[in-house]
Amino acid sequence: PRTPPPPPRPRAHRWAPFTLLTLRRMLRLMLERKRDAEQRSAEREQVSRHLIDSVEFPLPERLSQVQIARNLEMARMEMLQRGMEADEVETRLAELRHGSEEDTKRRLKLFFILSRLAEEMGVQVNEPEVNGRIAAMAAQRGVAPAQMRQDLERAGRLSELALSIREQKVLDRILY
Repeated sequence: PRTPPPPPRPRAHRWAPFTLLTLRRMLRLMLERKRDAEQRSAEREQVSRHLIDSVEFPLPERLSQVQIARNLEMARMEMLQRGMEADEVETRLAELRHGSEEDTKRRLKLFFILSRLAEEMGVQVNEPEVNGRIAAMAAQRGVAPAQMRQDLERAGRLSELALSIREQKVLDRILY
């Protein structure tokens, strides 16, 4: 007796650009990248805490409101780069604003430490690095990189993005 032919494959499968195996591999790669990014972020945070606790110097008596605002913008950029939603970022920033003066002093101290280390290490940020970070942020939000850049420019946050990249590069040099 003759064996019947296999059932026809669904039409959608014939023209689908990805196989199930390819989609699984892509998903695994995305999850691994996210895990690695979270691990690097946690390591940077540990180094930051260590620097704050181990480097002693007097902070200016009157903390500049401009510097406090800049630190909040830096925190905003870090959270956006980690892929947090805008509403969640604003909620977290409100908590930081209402945080203790000690937290503000610690962030300010870290800013000065990392700025000094960046100078000593010769760490700089170039336009392709900024563009790459903008592209990554845009991909996380599902918008075009040009739109993301325009939004950052309109909000006056491009310099904070560059500063954030510089600080991450300094912490990465310390770690790796």
